[in-house]
Amino acid sequence: MRRTLAPSIGPLILGLTLVTGCSSSDTPSSSDRVDSTATTGTTSSQDSSKNDAAEVTIGSVGFVADDMLPTAYAVVDNPTKDIASIEVNFAAYDKSGDVVATETTYVIARSGSKMQVATYVSVPEDSKVDKVDAQVNVSDSQADDHPESKMTAKKVKVHVDEFSSTATGTIDSTYEQSVTNVEAVAICTDKSGKTVGAGSTYLDGKVVPGTPAPFEIPLSVDGKPTACTVTAGLSSLSEGS
Repeated sequence: MRRTLAPSIGPLILGLTLVTGCSSSDTPSSSDRVDSTATTGTTSSQDSSKNDAAEVTIGSVGFVADDMLPTAYAVVDNPTKDIASIEVNFAAYDKSGDVVATETTYVIARSGSKMQVATYVSVPEDSKVDKVDAQVNVSDSQADDHPESKMTAKKVKVHVDEFSSTATGTIDSTYEQSVTNVEAVAICTDKSGKTVGAGSTYLDGKVVPGTPAPFEIPLSVDGKPTACTVTAGLSSLSEGS
């Protein structure tokens, strides 16, 4: 399993103003593992809005069985009043239920947002993934003083040819400052609505308020995607100016 350093939101200049982050225990997260089979696509967990106490949850999870870049993906729901750095732990299983691979990735989610994550999973050549599951853990959080600061994908298009598949478009920002190293994540479906693609990228240059920022996301696919949903937001590398 590849594991990267958990991002702390305290040092980021968000909205770009945050004070020192509080402990992860201040923002609750669900301990449930949400799973999905590779053949049936995405499975959703219980709607967190029905809970008396808001907590960060996995909204859905799935797997793209790309021959070269198998990819796990999930939608993370943050209905709390905090901005949070969230650890997403994936596990992949074969048909007999044995673990064949694990992977960890991170996402920063503003208050009231739903953010997508997608990460490569190193699957042994002698194994086939039957399902994946995922669990979330809040590694850092603090009150979100600027929940209105958002990044929105516009003019999203899917491009498929013999050699590659990509999602392109622009990101519009309502942040007060320009932001670098914005991460964009795509989850894509075919004509029937089945999820058949996913991928992520960091945008080049700065995302400037009021100026559409172009992106191109390379996709892992196990079908022919015709539409993509893209979310974008801060990463652990982001800086404001």
